[in-house]
Amino acid sequence: MTTTEIVNDLIKANGYTTACVLGAHKGYPLQGIIAPVLDVVDETAKKVTVKVHPLQHLKGPKRYDLIAIDYPCEQAEALALIDAAFRALNDGGAVVVRHCAPLLDWLARPANKRLLGQEWSGSVWKAVLQVLENGAAVGGVIATDWGIAILRPCQIVADNAPAPFEYKADMEYLLATYSSSIAGLMGGKQAADAPKKKRAKKGEPLLADTPTESESGQ
Repeated sequence: MTTTEIVNDLIKANGYTTACVLGAHKGYPLQGIIAPVLDVVDETAKKVTVKVHPLQHLKGPKRYDLIAIDYPCEQAEALALIDAAFRALNDGGAVVVRHCAPLLDWLARPANKRLLGQEWSGSVWKAVLQVLENGAAVGGVIATDWGIAILRPCQIVADNAPAPFEYKADMEYLLATYSSSIAGLMGGKQAADAPKKKRAKKGEPLLADTPTESESGQ
């Protein structure tokens, strides 16, 4: 399935009416999105409705039922985009993130090793794994079209410092733990009370657990 097909399935299954596409792979944004109200946002791409940086747009007043991020970038920027997208969602909304399961570490190499015009996914996959692991979202990853995550926010996590994930071990963990079918990710109810998954790994965890109200003294 393509990203557009998955986005449209979410729109139909949940009755979404407002959507926003952020970014443009190879200069062209996703085409064929069926939401009645659609904003397409990128600072340089063709065929957009809003020509600003996606993060700047998300910090504005508009709210959406669905936000699709098709924006290869490094982990820190991807974390900022996902966090801002969660804040810009209507209740029961979802965020779709592309480029989160590159099948080769070459596709996820650092930006300073990428030549102009070469394929690149950035380290978006690290941001997706981080928000799933630290309890900011529930969802899963579909292994198609460079990897597509469907995320629903549980809470806003204030500390979004990038965690030091490594491609081989942590990418395998992401796919082993969070791979899902499209059917399993269609539901629209916001999962605010969903239990967090705990990372079963020896040694020090890469991500600290979010403290409960009793632990934080609130």
